[in-house]
Amino acid sequence: GTVKLLQNVILPNNTYLPVASGNTLTLDLNGKTLSANGVSDKTTNWEGYGPIVNNGNLALISSTALTDKGVVQLNETAAVAFDSYGALTNHGTVRMENVKLVSESTFADDEIHGFACAYYGKEDATITTIQNCELHANRTAALYQYSGSVGKLSDSVFEGSATIGGKPAAVFLDGYGNQHYGTIENCTITLHCDDPDYSVAALDVKCGTLEGVTGCTITRPDG
Repeated sequence: GTVKLLQNVILPNNTYLPVASGNTLTLDLNGKTLSANGVSDKTTNWEGYGPIVNNGNLALISSTALTDKGVVQLNETAAVAFDSYGALTNHGTVRMENVKLVSESTFADDEIHGFACAYYGKEDATITTIQNCELHANRTAALYQYSGSVGKLSDSVFEGSATIGGKPAAVFLDGYGNQHYGTIENCTITLHCDDPDYSVAALDVKCGTLEGVTGCTITRPDG
């Protein structure tokens, strides 16, 4: 089915929008903002969740002009998980177009809890395409995918920050085995870091093969 936002939505505390396994949903942000605080879910071994948790097949879009992107905003004001999670946490299959994912973490770094990414893909999750999107995270990776599948990232902005409690890349393709990832085209990938002794990369492919990177501007902290 399709759900279209007609106004900005702030989710109540300790709630998030789930897409169940086996379900297909098109969420049209329609230029509006869906926001929430981080949730610690005891039913899933105290994992952290942001506004959207996808276990099914999700198309996250905004049927508005490219200058009027819909926003998914995670306001992480307190530590909720020992590992990272995302404004969008994906266990299933996702396609994104003309949206902005933002993770804003403001709690003190205790070097124990993880910070929230803009997008966090769990093991075997799939990204088919990310097109004309912006992903921003102020304390960790903008996009983090653990194994799984990534098709095509194009015409998008990925901005992350490296911290001890975060993932040390703006786009971080992590995991194990010989994963095959698709292409990154015409994207801007930027990583910030306040520690000059912390060796990090803006784009990091830990395992597997990335098919190609073309027309991109990639900037790490030292330029």
